[in-house]
Parts: sequence; structure tokens; C-alpha cells
Amino acid sequence: MTPVTSLDDARELLREFPVVDGHNDLPYALRKQVRYDLDALDLAAHQSASLHTDLPRLREGGVGAQYWSVYVPPTCRTRSRRPWSRSTASGRCWPATPHSWPPP
Repeated sequence: MTPVTSLDDARELLREFPVVDGHNDLPYALRKQVRYDLDALDLAAHQSASLHTDLPRLREGGVGAQYWSVYVPPTCRTRSRRPWSRSTASGRCWPATPHSWPPP
């Protein structure tokens, strides 16, 4: 008989009740590091040296869903393009890595 560890228990729980992540600074990091060039970083590979987020670590951490919001600082003028560019980059992340997502 194999002993069950706390980590095994946690992984089992995450399979049944995945984490829903409501905070992610990936669009900001993409702007700062590669100016939203999604070809410059492979999000399907570990990016721990340069980013807080990549697909392997989301899976390993049991993240099953993520929703995005774009922070707009109070000093931002309404004509600023930054919020729009961040939300556009967020939406482009998933089509840029179609091989990394399970079929519906």
C-alpha cells in the first residue's frame, strides 16, 4: 500500500475543483518585455526566468480557468491606448498557442 501525501490530496482536490485565477499581470509583462510580440515568447514552454505565467505552470498549479481585467491607473487619460493594447494582447495569447489547449 502506497502512503498518500498531502500533495497527492491537494492534486486530487484540484482535479475536482480547479483554481480560478482572477489576477494575472501577463499583458503588462508582455508589453514591458516584448512589446506584445507573442512570437518572441513561447507561452507553451516554461518561462519562469522572465514571466510569472506560462501554460505549463498554470497546469501544474491546477489553474482551470482564468479571467482577465485590465488595470487603468487613475492618472490615465481616456484617450490612452495602453488599456486597449493590453486587452487586445490578452485576447491574442490563446490563439497564439492553439496546440496547448485541449479540444472543446
